[in-house]
Amino acid sequence: MTLYRVREAVAEDAVPLYELSANVEEAPHWPLAAWEAIFRGEGAERIVLVAVAENEVNSSEEILGLAVLTLVSDFAELESIAVAPKRQRQGIGGSLLVAGIVSASARGAQSLELEVRASNERARKFYQTRGFREQGRRAAYYSDPVEDAVLMELRPLKV
Repeated sequence: MTLYRVREAVAEDAVPLYELSANVEEAPHWPLAAWEAIFRGEGAERIVLVAVAENEVNSSEEILGLAVLTLVSDFAELESIAVAPKRQRQGIGGSLLVAGIVSASARGAQSLELEVRASNERARKFYQTRGFREQGRRAAYYSDPVEDAVLMELRPLKV
């Protein structure tokens, strides 16, 4: 099992975040410019978290996973949560989700919302076991392939 910690991302993480998102099938693959814009504070208020493994040999950090939340009024939206394929099923995604909930709550969010592909049973179960409830669907929300999104919400925010 890999030892890791969760921290807020910094501007120097833009390229590794871009690369990680490109290698995780379920994650949105945002262009590098979008990651850089987040760290310049452009657009919506976001919380960007990373799970990192410390490399004891040279003190460098390997990014194992990411979570991106957008704050909107009194709720937060989980835009993305992704873990490197070789690091999945080690608790990293759950740790990122808990850290996101804590951070969003500390910034005044009362609930956390998300969309997930209707066919992604693994992700839906992941969220359901953490207290999320299905709130509805968005028809044909996803493309390639076209598919409905299941809307889920955690209210009140709790870990």
